[in-house]
Amino acid sequence: MALALCVALSALSVASAAKPAPPAPGIVVISEIMTNPSAVLDSRGEWFEVHNPGTADIDLKGWSITDGKSDRHEIGKLTVPAGGYAVLARVADPSLNGGVPA
Repeated sequence: MALALCVALSALSVASAAKPAPPAPGIVVISEIMTNPSAVLDSRGEWFEVHNPGTADIDLKGWSITDGKSDRHEIGKLTVPAGGYAVLARVADPSLNGGVPA
């Protein structure tokens, strides 16, 4: 089963048409997705990466990942640093998930 997710994102505000304002704190962008990995089974190797383009850390605790039907996972303690990235994986152990540090 491919990993699907629903994430509520806030809208970007634009200062002018010529020069957009930097992203507001609280925006998380999905920057990369691994579905159907070849090194390991989907149940071990699927993951996605999020990026925080803002200037403040974002705490994802309480956010949820869902397929829009019956599967839902609530994220525990996880902070994406300002300007940073985080990888969310089905299996966090790189020795079991195909080598991804999550």
